[in-house]
Amino acid sequence: MKKLLILSILLLLSLNLVSASLGCFKRGEEIPIVTNLLANNVTITQITTPTPNPNVAIQNQLMNKNGNSYTWNYTDTNKTGVYTYGYCDDVGNCYGNSFEVTPSGYCGGTSIAFFIIVIVIIYVITFIGYFKRDVTIALLGSMACIILGIYLFNNGVIIFRDDITRVLSYVTLGLGFAISLIIGISYIQENM
Repeated sequence: MKKLLILSILLLLSLNLVSASLGCFKRGEEIPIVTNLLANNVTITQITTPTPNPNVAIQNQLMNKNGNSYTWNYTDTNKTGVYTYGYCDDVGNCYGNSFEVTPSGYCGGTSIAFFIIVIVIIYVITFIGYFKRDVTIALLGSMACIILGIYLFNNGVIIFRDDITRVLSYVTLGLGFAISLIIGISYIQENM
């Protein structure tokens, strides 16, 4: 049993395997694409939006030159996911890169593992307090559930903010309110 627990923890902590080359950016932000090349002109050949329904957003645009640096500011970042782009210099050398757009602007699986552990700990504390009828622990756990539910509703879980995290926030909020109400009423009835 201990080996399975250790293996599960190691698996959760090793989830940070995928990362974008240029980095992660928040949805709706302007993304600076910068490259350093010894060339007279550099052209962005295309920027492709993420799946589902990928399409070419920008095609054959000259990048702005500043010394040996070439920049292009990409602003159409309303879709989350990995954007890919290619650029070529005037000699014919072509390069490719990518960047990721998330709701929060953060990437990484290690943070997700941390959130999962925090969520499980809050749920365990709440249920232990409820089933052992320990008013203090049950109320602290349910208040933590309420705070966690509000946080999940507003921010999601690191890079995810979708229907699943929204449902998780509703369940967590409901659990927190229900247990705090049940424990509070039973505590008042016992002490009257």
